[in-house]
Amino acid sequence: MYDMARFKDRERAVSMRQDGHTYSHIRQLLKVSKGSLSLWLRDVRLSKEQLEYISKDKRVRQVETYIRTVRVRQERIRQECYERKKMELGKLSKRDLLMAGLFLYLGEGTKAGSSNVSISNSDPRVIRFSVYWLTHILHVKRSRLKVSLHLYKNMNIEQEINFWSIVTRLQRTQFAKPYIKESNSDRLTHFSFGHGTCNIRYGSVALKREIMASIQILLETAGSVTGHVV
Repeated sequence: MYDMARFKDRERAVSMRQDGHTYSHIRQLLKVSKGSLSLWLRDVRLSKEQLEYISKDKRVRQVETYIRTVRVRQERIRQECYERKKMELGKLSKRDLLMAGLFLYLGEGTKAGSSNVSISNSDPRVIRFSVYWLTHILHVKRSRLKVSLHLYKNMNIEQEINFWSIVTRLQRTQFAKPYIKESNSDRLTHFSFGHGTCNIRYGSVALKREIMASIQILLETAGSVTGHVV
């Protein structure tokens, strides 16, 4: 319940900020820390008129300056971490990407009750990697992939199909008729559902068997290392 409440507070904070409310006002209303508010609102940009209005009050201007300073520092820390990890990881080999995809499939793939190799997610980056993994690492022909979407009744269906077609770089003819949920997307509490859920699948009993066998080996290896049966 706490997480759901925080998500709703975040949505409300973004909406208020877009309307030109100050950090002070949003913090006072939502009872949220400066650090959290800075993180939530880091991508929200105000118009010139809104910024001029906010800057008239000295105390408000001080809070705004502090929040911006915190945001800049957080962005710098994130970027430094990214650059450091990029150097540590180096260039990823095909084996590295194979393993990454297997763990992704362990978490997001269809395992029992289907002959399809199938991965579902609402994050476009995860779906883009899934397509790459299937086509470049497992050598599935791109034209053999199929796509199913779970969308919401208040969405622009054609627009969302086009969005996922661009993300996956797959033809519209490879998309099945989307499943439309009766609920509205604006009732969701997590931003990553903004374009519904995308499912990438490929019908192959043989490939599904190989993926599941590889995952079993990974789990057995983890069990032998930790001393627990997995």
